Amino acid sequence: MPTTTLSPDRRYLCSELVTVRWTPSWGPSGETVANLEEIWGGGASMLAETGIPENALVRIEAQDVHFRGMVRCCRRDELGFIVEVDFLPNQRWDPRRYLPEHLFDPGVLLGYPTLVPAA
Repeated sequence: MPTTTLSPDRRYLCSELVTVRWTPSWGPSGETVANLEEIWGGGASMLAETGIPENALVRIEAQDVHFRGMVRCCRRDELGFIVEVDFLPNQRWDPRRYLPEHLFDPGVLLGYPTLVPAA
């Protein structure tokens, strides 16, 4: 029976509280708790109560792992701030290393299998 795994090339919806620390190119560093809402191999999207400057270096801490990246964009939303992060090349998300809580593959709504054969 072949083993299966989630594909890091897909975008997955999730809901998990994470700690985000950032260092902008100007101004003070900061820290906040955010809800990780979407994750994929090269990045993540979070909902935060605090805006994070674009191009700030961030560290996202979740469970017992962390990811480093750069803020691609941060926009105000009726619930807070949507923060999109591009992970650094050596920090790509690997579902074998970290699975967020409440992970959901929206592709299943289109009939795509949520699991793909392991490489």
